[in-house]
Amino acid sequence: GLVWHSADNGAHWQDVTPTPLTAWSKISSLEASHFDPRTAFLSVDRHRLDDPAPYVYATHDGGSTWQLIVDGLADGGPVNAVNVVREDPVQRGLLYAGTERGVYVSFDEGAHWQGLQQNLPRTSVRDLEVHDADLVIATHGRSFWIMDDMAPLRSFVHDASARTRLLAPIAAVRVRPLGFTGTPLPVDEPHARNPPSGAYIDYVLEPGVVGPISVTVRDSQGAVVRVYSSEDAPMRTDAAQTRSAPAWWPEHLVLERGPGAHRWVWDLRHTPVSALQPEELSGEQDPSVWAPPGNYQIELRVNGVRADQPLTVLPDPRVTATAADYAAQYRLAMAVQGERQRVLTLQAAADALAIRLHVLSTKTSERQPRRPLAAAQASLRALTDTAATAPWPDFTGADPTSVTGLRYLEGALKRLAVMVDSADGAPTADAERGFVLLQQRVGAVQQQLAVLTRQVAALAF
Repeated sequence: GLVWHSADNGAHWQDVTPTPLTAWSKISSLEASHFDPRTAFLSVDRHRLDDPAPYVYATHDGGSTWQLIVDGLADGGPVNAVNVVREDPVQRGLLYAGTERGVYVSFDEGAHWQGLQQNLPRTSVRDLEVHDADLVIATHGRSFWIMDDMAPLRSFVHDASARTRLLAPIAAVRVRPLGFTGTPLPVDEPHARNPPSGAYIDYVLEPGVVGPISVTVRDSQGAVVRVYSSEDAPMRTDAAQTRSAPAWWPEHLVLERGPGAHRWVWDLRHTPVSALQPEELSGEQDPSVWAPPGNYQIELRVNGVRADQPLTVLPDPRVTATAADYAAQYRLAMAVQGERQRVLTLQAAADALAIRLHVLSTKTSERQPRRPLAAAQASLRALTDTAATAPWPDFTGADPTSVTGLRYLEGALKRLAVMVDSADGAPTADAERGFVLLQQRVGAVQQQLAVLTRQVAALAF
């Protein structure tokens, strides 16, 4: 139970044990400061001596004097001996303590402590490690736990108030999440959830916030990439209408606007194409375009007040793609998404025109022949290549009968989007040529549909 200090690389040692400590006190950890060579923090475990009290000491003069810093650690439990104290390597004044009853944090270099329990079980925490912006916790009997991106704790050292603000986010790494691997683990298989992929956006809301709040992501040119609002309705997926099991559905959250600290995760993707089918949004293949590595701006709006913070998105360090490769991929992926949106718009216009033709056909008589209407309906079916309504033996439905109809073009553009944006790298020459061909065909359908719409409007019935 002694503490020794050497000022000459171990040639000579001096006993600097805190005076109040008695024999057989276990020195459970000694943390040298990252910022001051004469500052250190000491944790002591005396529960084997029937002393359950917490003991943490700090020195700022190389061990000549020590101060007991335990305000907030003695929570009245039967045993709250301290097993480890760690200093944050980035933010001075931020300390973490692992005790027999959980984890604690101090924002003022140990002068005051408070619980950092969150969802951690009440168990003995034996060691702590700060890895970049993650706090890794080793427990006795409850496995390893990780607090992902605890950077907000570093911000609270400077400002722990309840005022509304957007906290500075750490850099996000564009790593593609693991997709379909064959089958999910059985529900009774012990395992933990992986942290969500993307950029962590942390904000604090003071009491009394009224109205909606929003988070906007902008690129380096100020263009809007994605907008989230607290009024967004969570997407509800009907299991009877999808082709994937509920275990594969992503968790859809809504931006929280209650008082306190909150976290939102931007998945590093652009706004998806509107009017997508539910199974596309519930599968592991997100249909929206990946945002390329670069600099972005996060904007929080609350009660008409705007707060901004910069965000850096880094590439996957395992990938050798260049900035030019990412730019080319992004350009083509966005162009493909634009064509997918155009096809959906054309399909909606075609559906409206089909309804109009049906209404007109019910008003025909001997003086109002059906032939022009029948010809228009046939032309419209050729443009859309509407699928057969009869039952089909599998979920794919009937094959398209034309490579120029909207049904084929919609599927081809969807497959091209996956091809272009499913891996980090420049698009292939085949993808570039294929997009030009599909774009021309979509343009031709748009022109023909415009002509047909004018012809139907000119029919006098």
